[in-house]
Amino acid sequence: MIFLNKQTVDDEEESIRQKISQCSDEERQKIYREIKLKLKDPDTYAALNYGLVAGLHHLYLGKYLRTIIELSLFVFGVILLANDFLVGLVFVVSMVVLELFELFRSQIIVQDYNNQLMRRIVNQHTD
Repeated sequence: MIFLNKQTVDDEEESIRQKISQCSDEERQKIYREIKLKLKDPDTYAALNYGLVAGLHHLYLGKYLRTIIELSLFVFGVILLANDFLVGLVFVVSMVVLELFELFRSQIIVQDYNNQLMRRIVNQHTD
């Protein structure tokens, strides 16, 4: 997910929109209604990322395992700060840098999540 390509994600979204356009009007309305209820906002993800460096923003996208892993690593880094300040500092700063990378890519991360969501919804209605 970290190395998502903007063009690939945009192409995927266009492919999904093409598939939706081939549905009947009634089916298209059902699909869009369901999508509207479940889509995630990139700005909310970014705000959670900015405010909660410990990985809690992944909860917003339903990525529970990733949340647990990043939160555990962050707590481990804070504990390291108390025991070996320099090692703990390097660990926590490394995590912050990774989180900043996600913060700056929040638009594409959430767009990819929304594409996957739309693909599942469309497939449920068209298969």
